[in-house]
Amino acid sequence: MFNLVVTNVPGPQFPLYLLAKRMLHCFPQVPLAAHQSLGIALLSYDGKVGVGLLGDAEAARDLAELAKAMDASLEELHAAA
Repeated sequence: MFNLVVTNVPGPQFPLYLLAKRMLHCFPQVPLAAHQSLGIALLSYDGKVGVGLLGDAEAARDLAELAKAMDASLEELHAAA
């Protein structure tokens, strides 16, 4: 049993268009199966990485806090690099 899914998917590294409109951002989602609490998905697109967070009813209350912690960690990693 597990209650967390983390996935990364390499996407196209060139812009995509629909009806002559350029897609600017990608926000991936990973579906939650029964008894899973949290899904974290990453998708690269056109030189950027989009992050999607999905939680069950209980975990959803903490998603904003998780997003802030992830941003802070990425800034720390960027500063160290």
